[in-house]
Amino acid sequence: MTPTNQQPLIDQINALSLPQLVGQAATLGVQHLPSAVTLYRVWLATHGKSSYSAPAWFNLGTLLAQQGETHDLQAAIVAYRSALLLSPRLYLAAINLALILESQAKADEAMHILQTCLDQTPNQPQLLNHVARLWMARREYAKALPLLTQSISQDAAQMPIWEQLLFLRARLCCWPVIPECAEMANLTHEQVLEKAGAFGVLMMSDEPVLQQKAVQAFALRQGLLQDYPTSKFLPRTHSRRLRIAYVSSDFHNHATACLMAQVFESHDPARVEIFAYSWAPDDKSTMRRRLCSAFSAPHGGFHEIGHLTDAQAAELMVSHGIDIAVDLKGHTQFARTGIFARRPAPIQVNYLGYPGSMQLPFMDYIFADSVLISPADKLYYSERVIKLKGCYQCNDNTRPLGDIPSRESLGLPPSGRVLIAMNATFKFTPEVVAVWMRLLEKHSDTVLWLHTGAAGLAGANANLRDVAKQAGVDPNRLIFAPSVSPAAHLTRLQIGDLFLDNWPCNAHTTASDALWAGVPVLTCKGRSFASRVAASLLHALGLKELIASNLDEYEQQALYFLTDPSALNKIRKRLWRARIKTDVFDGNAFARKLETAYHQIWQRYWP
Repeated sequence: MTPTNQQPLIDQINALSLPQLVGQAATLGVQHLPSAVTLYRVWLATHGKSSYSAPAWFNLGTLLAQQGETHDLQAAIVAYRSALLLSPRLYLAAINLALILESQAKADEAMHILQTCLDQTPNQPQLLNHVARLWMARREYAKALPLLTQSISQDAAQMPIWEQLLFLRARLCCWPVIPECAEMANLTHEQVLEKAGAFGVLMMSDEPVLQQKAVQAFALRQGLLQDYPTSKFLPRTHSRRLRIAYVSSDFHNHATACLMAQVFESHDPARVEIFAYSWAPDDKSTMRRRLCSAFSAPHGGFHEIGHLTDAQAAELMVSHGIDIAVDLKGHTQFARTGIFARRPAPIQVNYLGYPGSMQLPFMDYIFADSVLISPADKLYYSERVIKLKGCYQCNDNTRPLGDIPSRESLGLPPSGRVLIAMNATFKFTPEVVAVWMRLLEKHSDTVLWLHTGAAGLAGANANLRDVAKQAGVDPNRLIFAPSVSPAAHLTRLQIGDLFLDNWPCNAHTTASDALWAGVPVLTCKGRSFASRVAASLLHALGLKELIASNLDEYEQQALYFLTDPSALNKIRKRLWRARIKTDVFDGNAFARKLETAYHQIWQRYWP
């Protein structure tokens, strides 16, 4: 608009009240964003310094951000700053401005904007959540925790925030995990568990029915139960190989990759043609190169889908004629379950990544074994259960065990027994940790060897030391091992005497690591899938005396081994032989089991 020929229109716009301006801009809609932007700019040229114009600056910023061009984003930043200058409590402007700054790698500036606004409105839940999110991105979990707690105290209906809060409390060993604000909101224990998320509930309950409800609630919140457009499959001739898709973000130096690498390499190209679909970061590791090679010709290739939408990824899989798609993520971090919701394959399998039922109608099967899922608990699984012979967990017997390092180099005392509990802290529960403390209290020559954990978990370590002190145990007997490479971790594990498992969520890859290193694993078997993984491994290895049925039995068995080292030594020798004599760690043999299972379920689909 130029003053010479548009002045009457400019005067007309300037005469608008703020509500009239907003109404006219709204009538233009998203199809006429440039016109709406012009409308606001003309009005703000006259009214922009008035205190009442802050909402107009905010709306202008929102429209500019929607246009998305670089120059529009810069103009949006100016608009949001203008809004905040006039109204420092306008928290939505602070949030939107911070999000743009984050996208420009200006996280510190984004934090300053949010914190400044939070100082003006200290109880605003959305602001609290965003500041907490930025602290968590910096791995400053202890700073995020009180903000999430305050947010939930202000608005207990925030389901995603409940999930974050409960998991964060578990990670930091802030017990009880369920905070006092739940009671203030009149929430029962069961109601809080439903808010814990599909992964978090596995750490908090061993009851299949409660896990089922929580996972179903999670699936509903994630929009996974809505109707998605499904795929039309390419016809398959019986003469060609079954095409198997492995779908994951863990095709790099990750626990899942460590377990499955030998299986991928061992698949018989005469029976199956395997494809990888990955949105994993390329960490340039030896493992990444190994995985890419495993899927190369005569197999179907390693396909990067990080740049594709879920719909596009599903279309790609359909174009490749995939017969069976295997979700190696399940309900875990960075999952892309939306791909499976679009049904890219006639048969879809939940395996390995998530230790439980996904409660989704488009997941057809779950691979388990005779230990993991009892006949009485099958009704809690939405998938059909395929019980593999032996243990359901694949492994890799090519992983070398290096020379045992010195105790001094590992920060361990020169003598005495070493109990290992190197699981992620979110799996720890006060009931199990109390058992560990009683063991230490009764055997003064024993230390507990834990994992330092991810950066930012110093608060968890401090909390565990406090628990030890309250139990009358010298906190220095809790020794925290730093993160090292998978190979170095396997090597150092050999020095331990006994691995103490968690309940209700067992060690999984961590348990098989210890067993491959020759360290007996003492576990407590519950009812849920997640609480039976270690029992499955031990059962297949013929070491049933390491499987307790409750925590009292678990404690008594640990005391027995600590009191009678010769009994523990006999177990170690049996384990060492079983590692080789059984097929638990044989990825080649496991590949045959999987191929047989694939052909069996395909015969059910297409006899």
